[in-house]
Amino acid sequence: MKIGLNEQETDEFLDYWLNRLQDYKYYKIFPVVNRQLEDFVELEITPPAKTSFRVWFFFQGCDKFEELPSPHIDEFVREGTTVIEWGGVMLN
Repeated sequence: MKIGLNEQETDEFLDYWLNRLQDYKYYKIFPVVNRQLEDFVELEITPPAKTSFRVWFFFQGCDKFEELPSPHIDEFVREGTTVIEWGGVMLN
C-alpha cells in the first residue's frame, strides 16, 4: 500500500516495528491518519509546515489469520516544507 512515506521513512518504520512484533503469529493492523489522529494526539508545529502527513498504526496481536478489508489511505503528496510523523501503538 502506497501512502506517501519515502523509502528511508518506510525502512525506518519497518526497522523499528518488525523487531517489536514478535509476541503473536499474526497482527491486525489499523492505520490512523491525519485528522483521525488529531482526536488522540494533537501536534503543533511553529512555524507551520506547508504540508504534513501523520500516520500511526495500531497493532493487535492474534493467534490465527483473519482476512481484513484493505484500508483506504489517500496518497500524500509533498509540497514545500513538509512534516512527516509515523508511529504505532500496541493494543494488547
